[in-house]
Amino acid sequence: MDDDAGTETKEKSRRERLSAYAPPFPLAPRRLIEMLALGARSLGRYKLRSFLTTLGIVFGVGAVVSMMSVAAGASQELLDEIHSMGIRNILLESVKPPEERQAEGGRGRVKEYGLRERDVRVLSSTAPLVDTLVRGHRVMTKAYLGDRQVESTILGVEPAYFDALDLEVASGRPLVPLDEENLTCVCVIGPKLFSELGGLGDPVGQTIRIGEVFFRICGVLAGPETGSEALDIFIPYGTSVSHFGYLQMRFGSGSMEASRVEVSRLVLRCRNIYMVLPAASVVEHVLKRLHGNERDYEITVPLKLLEQAERTQRVFQVVMILIAGISLIVGGIGIANIMFASVMERTREIGIRRALGARETDILSQFLTETVLIALLGGAAGCLAGVGGSWLIAEFTGWPYHLSPGPFLLALLISCAVGILAGLAPARRAAKLDPVSAFQHE
Repeated sequence: MDDDAGTETKEKSRRERLSAYAPPFPLAPRRLIEMLALGARSLGRYKLRSFLTTLGIVFGVGAVVSMMSVAAGASQELLDEIHSMGIRNILLESVKPPEERQAEGGRGRVKEYGLRERDVRVLSSTAPLVDTLVRGHRVMTKAYLGDRQVESTILGVEPAYFDALDLEVASGRPLVPLDEENLTCVCVIGPKLFSELGGLGDPVGQTIRIGEVFFRICGVLAGPETGSEALDIFIPYGTSVSHFGYLQMRFGSGSMEASRVEVSRLVLRCRNIYMVLPAASVVEHVLKRLHGNERDYEITVPLKLLEQAERTQRVFQVVMILIAGISLIVGGIGIANIMFASVMERTREIGIRRALGARETDILSQFLTETVLIALLGGAAGCLAGVGGSWLIAEFTGWPYHLSPGPFLLALLISCAVGILAGLAPARRAAKLDPVSAFQHE
């Protein structure tokens, strides 16, 4: 009993002395730094092998970041386009019916189709969820400035059209109710139209010719100078109907086409987004009753498009994450293979460290640190490669790309996880080596 008590006292005294020299908590950050430095030195001894092992992670992360950036850019462009239509809006467009329908319903050579003023009156009285109803009248002619002409979309609209579609005027003013009442010949143009016509100076106050009628430019829309929208021309609805009428003539090479469309476009703005889908259902039912089997109109509900785009985007993100996982798992297999070889090569070193007092957890931590360093360095280099890849794709294809922190953080986290999982088996194998056998290994 006395011998046991004495042994216990000596062991307790030894632990107290060791704790006095090596308190665990204050040295934890320092120990982590030492392990990172030791891991970096170990990787530095085999530079080429470490570099080749890292490449698997670099290419996997770079490809995934590039794909996700380009996909995010395309998705963002689509979402911006949908938002520009107005989430609270229901858009109705007159469309030309199939040829057999035109033959049945046409009067002589004049093809009559599309939305009518009757539809506007019925919808305004039977769709109580709709707050605003705005008409548009398309003019099928060209715009001129001097001898120059440009193909553009000319649309007669009511003043509320700009608010309904959130169109902002960069200079000048939008169309106002007084323009509609007085049938004023003024217009608001897209940001690129005036330069395409070869105009100089400030467009506001200058005159362009639409068909045979002269219009004074009262405002220029804000927005990018790209796309067909940059060449749009908006004139008052009443002025459009008064000067150009419902009957539109289009002349081609040796042919002439006449069509009569009363309302080319109709924008219905609901009070809030919760009323959009019920209102769209009512509108579709009413138009079916009014037009019968004649499908000479098209209904677009931006809210539905937005929901579909967001669902598609979520699915695409999941697919990208799976692809990222597969790519990085392939890189992780390479890391595991190299680390198993490293354990075999460094068996004697492990035995020496164990003989000098290293514990199993120390050996485990050392090899895990090396694998995590490889994975993190590969992930960081892969992120940089992904940025460069996104830029190159955008330069050569013209596709937009969008960089956000999400893909980078996801790539680094997955890289770190792959490093831990790939290095766990080799590290455990190294830690479980018999110290005596490892020390005697040649």
